[in-house]
Amino acid sequence: MRGLCLVMLMFCSTGFAWGQSDAGYYTSEAQSIAADGQVYVSIKKYNPTPEEIKKADARVKDNEMNYLHLPVFATNVSFFDKSFECGLYCFGTDGKLKWGKTIGFSANSVSPPLAAREGFIYSGAGMKSEDKIVITKLNPEGKISWQQELDSLDEVNDVAVHQGKVNVLASFKRNVKKEHDNGTYSIDSYPIYFFIQLDPATGRVLSKQYQRMGNYLSSIGYGNPFISTDQSYYLRKADSAIFLNTANQEGGIVVSQDMPAGNKIQVLTAGPSSYHYITEFSPRGEKPVYKLFTDFYGEKKKYETVLPAAWSDEPFNRIYLVRHSSDSVFSFITTGIKVTVSVTDKEGKTAVIQQNNNPRGLVIGAGLNGSQPFIIRLAGRVKRSEPGVFSPLFF
Repeated sequence: MRGLCLVMLMFCSTGFAWGQSDAGYYTSEAQSIAADGQVYVSIKKYNPTPEEIKKADARVKDNEMNYLHLPVFATNVSFFDKSFECGLYCFGTDGKLKWGKTIGFSANSVSPPLAAREGFIYSGAGMKSEDKIVITKLNPEGKISWQQELDSLDEVNDVAVHQGKVNVLASFKRNVKKEHDNGTYSIDSYPIYFFIQLDPATGRVLSKQYQRMGNYLSSIGYGNPFISTDQSYYLRKADSAIFLNTANQEGGIVVSQDMPAGNKIQVLTAGPSSYHYITEFSPRGEKPVYKLFTDFYGEKKKYETVLPAAWSDEPFNRIYLVRHSSDSVFSFITTGIKVTVSVTDKEGKTAVIQQNNNPRGLVIGAGLNGSQPFIIRLAGRVKRSEPGVFSPLFF
């Protein structure tokens, strides 16, 4: 742990002269989207008690540990209670914060989902003291247009607006007792998904569908859901990605079936007629590389390409993949303190458009403002007791 702290001291120690959020104990996972000249960021934060802050830099027993004792770059952290506050923030293209709003609470650190359509923003989160979720629609000034509560669910996993519907994947956790040969047991947990559709004008629930095939896949380790249309979504794990249609609960399509052995999927994005994913590929006896796999299945066109970013195994590496309206895809790869942004066109040709050796913070998100790439960076959190701030950096 001491070595990790030294690395973060070098990486995150910086002044806060640029536009930024209020200070807080933010996670290192964020989603971001640009719309109508503004950048929206969804992120979670931990709200420690004064006593927890006081003890954060001291040695504690295992049963006294809390989120502050984890490395700042830790991801996919879970608690038994809803200890994370879910926030939605709006920045101008000058990087200055315009507003922030709490939209719910969560038991895990993964950023709340985020979607934008026709001048409105959509997100969702759990509710603090109930087994409920709430889907929220806001206008660009942060005023809530409507909120829709849904019972017997814990997490909002993804939100997307397609075909005049707000499409939501939400879930509750199923805990399964697993007994071992030595007489001990453990608890395996996995999400049970529902595909929900809402009226974007009113928030009225149009449908709520149990995902039988998706939930079977969830029970064997598939996750990271991504909604691609009003009838479909993807689930993935390191060695496989599967396309699921809500009208077919009997099976799915393995879209990674042609992926050679040695690839591990890092991130996936998709649209109505294409999907794209980045892998870490480890050829035998050689240094790993990052590869982009793309399939425009509507046009029967597919390719794979090695991305122009040096591989690194640092714990604070981040990889993001963002679709552009021109059918090109932007790849953001952060290795160490270097950010490489590249664009791959529809023919599979890749070019580096930006390299930044000093993002002045830990990269926790990325996006596009039109064709202009940007990252979300988190600064501070050098000491366990020290809060941090985040903001966009435009290239």
